[in-house]
Amino acid sequence: MYELFILGQLLANPMSGYQIRAHLQNTLGLHRQISYGVLYPLLDKMQRADYIGIKEQGIHSKKVYEILPVGRKQFQQLMEQPIPENAHTEDLFMIKLDVMQYVSPSRQLALLDEYQAEQHQIVNDINIKMHALLNDSHRGHRYAYKLLELRLARANTTLKWIQVYQEDINVNVQPE
Repeated sequence: MYELFILGQLLANPMSGYQIRAHLQNTLGLHRQISYGVLYPLLDKMQRADYIGIKEQGIHSKKVYEILPVGRKQFQQLMEQPIPENAHTEDLFMIKLDVMQYVSPSRQLALLDEYQAEQHQIVNDINIKMHALLNDSHRGHRYAYKLLELRLARANTTLKWIQVYQEDINVNVQPE
């Protein structure tokens, strides 16, 4: 997951580890951070694999990383891989959506289709759970129902956003 993110960020500009970490927080949210103890060993591993190189020493001798041709190929391969359904599904979608300008319009639309299917699955799951709660008069279920309403609103908002984004790509992006 982090490898894809790093490669995508470096497609835009060479960056220091500090900048990469800050961009990850912007993509995944305020309270999401990668520790330097995870980031720098990963950067070293990616450098050994020739995915990235050190462009220059920045201010205060900070390393500035850039993507290499092998890294560009790896990025494309990672973008083609399906997103597994697990605890990191949403994070992977956010990362892929953040860097999808570096893949073809057809791949962008396919990614949005995948995200749309995921959101429809969430909506269906929530509706089943809400229906079950309506048939149970347990006092605590009222609070569970309210939380499900919030999750449903988020999923429906995301579905509307996906539809607008798909239309934007179809209208404004040059075909391959």
